[in-house]
Amino acid sequence: MGRLSSLRIHLTDESGLPRPNVELTVKGYLSVEPWTFTRVVITDANGDAVLSDIRYSTSLEPYIIRTTEPRDPPLQLPAGVEPDPIDPSISLGPGEVGVILDPGTTRTVHLVLPMSP
Repeated sequence: MGRLSSLRIHLTDESGLPRPNVELTVKGYLSVEPWTFTRVVITDANGDAVLSDIRYSTSLEPYIIRTTEPRDPPLQLPAGVEPDPIDPSISLGPGEVGVILDPGTTRTVHLVLPMSP
């Protein structure tokens, strides 16, 4: 299985204020058992959610982060941040963000969930 990693999601609104109590789904498809990964996390008062001791991911097997319930406007990367280079055969829907996680690392991903109009 390789060295396990951790993923920290830091969620803010468009002005940079933390978004607490937001339910996010992190999903992935793996080439080893258990074949799929799905975990639901809720951001804390600082807008953070942490997944520890998870398998690394690749451009062919990225983790996909989205809000559990559809939001308008949807989850997105901060302005000026390029998405991870996931395989073009993987189609992401609106509000879905693909993440690559290297083996044995802790990575923080900054995401924005604008306030509803």
